[in-house]
Amino acid sequence: MKKRGGRVFLLLGLILIVVVAAALLLMSRGGGFPGVAPAQPTPAPTRPPVNAVVVVKEIQPNVVLTTRNAAEYLEVRPVDAARFDPSRHLTTLDSVYNKRISSTLPLAVDTLLERTVLAEPPISYEIPTGKKGVPLLVNATSGIGHLLSPGDVVDVILLYNATVYPTTKPGQGNVAEMGPCDECPSKTLPVVKTIAQKVPVLRVVDFPAVEGRFPEDQVFLVLLGMTDQEAELVKFAELNDSASIQLVVRNYFDGVEEITTGITDKLLFDRYLPVPCPVSIEGVYPKYACAGGVVP
Repeated sequence: MKKRGGRVFLLLGLILIVVVAAALLLMSRGGGFPGVAPAQPTPAPTRPPVNAVVVVKEIQPNVVLTTRNAAEYLEVRPVDAARFDPSRHLTTLDSVYNKRISSTLPLAVDTLLERTVLAEPPISYEIPTGKKGVPLLVNATSGIGHLLSPGDVVDVILLYNATVYPTTKPGQGNVAEMGPCDECPSKTLPVVKTIAQKVPVLRVVDFPAVEGRFPEDQVFLVLLGMTDQEAELVKFAELNDSASIQLVVRNYFDGVEEITTGITDKLLFDRYLPVPCPVSIEGVYPKYACAGGVVP
């Protein structure tokens, strides 16, 4: 009786093993259990598309992107999130305005624009229309020193020591015959004249001392936005030992251009400095020194 019961249990065990093995085989082939849907793999989580700045037209190196041309080269559109890195890529066109493409190779179409290829625009981009960038060396006095900064507006004054030769002999006045006075010594005639107004300051850079001009002073290289004619006057002053340039700061909001006469000895006594007679200039009594007792 015991042997018969053991055989029954053994047979039931074998049947159970066969059923389990068959079920496992069926499941491995995707069949599942009858009437039971097979288990599906858990899908990987999906990330929605991300808006990014994409190149739509090849961009050459050193192109400056502006509000006018950025839409020609770029657009914001959805891209696969797997392509987008927020630390590298841009999402708005506002971030590219007034930037220069600094890459050495052109940016191909469908490229996601990276922050690393954007640089500050070239200095020529900052020069106002109709102006030229004119460098000028100044010291703390002639250029207002470290007080100047980009965005300031200045007037430019030329100081010139002209060498002149009298056309009448000293002391003879109107009775002398007009003409060159060969035996008369030459004289230095100081002339001061505003040669440019409302000049924008583009850059201010510290500069080493310049022997013969600013050997000990603090020196600055100032880049000014000027016309060609104004630039010629400034460069003439730099090359001429008898001339120099001074900058004066004007109110940022003052757009009025003032008409000036300039200043010489004659203009000073004729118009701006009434003095009692007699007035002697280096031992000479010029007829313009006074009229009616007082210079008008």
